[in-house]
Amino acid sequence: MASRERVTLDTIAAAAKVSRATVSKAINGRQDVSARTRRQILDLAEQLGYEAPTSAERNAPIVTIVFDTLDTYYTNRVLAGAVAAAHDHGVILDVRAFSSRRESASQSWVRRLVAEGHLALILVTMELSSSQVRAVRTLQLLTRAIFGDIVSGSGFFVGMA
Repeated sequence: MASRERVTLDTIAAAAKVSRATVSKAINGRQDVSARTRRQILDLAEQLGYEAPTSAERNAPIVTIVFDTLDTYYTNRVLAGAVAAAHDHGVILDVRAFSSRRESASQSWVRRLVAEGHLALILVTMELSSSQVRAVRTLQLLTRAIFGDIVSGSGFFVGMA
């Protein structure tokens, strides 16, 4: 018997032509979604056979992988491998792409990862500023890079371990 692919928030978002965030808000009962949109999303979720993640799935370790772009063959191959590995090991993979230097230079996203309980950070074609390196060290966030000499001259990351 063929197994059916699991219906995700992204599946529902595509069908409803809304963002993933809107689907999440509707399913979780947040009030900042119109009643009409909520009804449409909940109806679609039921039609598609959506099942909310189990408690064990919600407590799976989270690893964040960060790119400066997803527009290259290289980054897409790395991402495909990371997704497969995360699936094989029961890990939630949080994918982020920073297109602006200003956004990526902020320490706040690094601190947010730790506050949200993320297990590790993987950098792909992405540089950390010296203040971010200090934050990663201070917060003891396990961090690895898949591109040699990622950190501006610090030598802190030398490759995937």
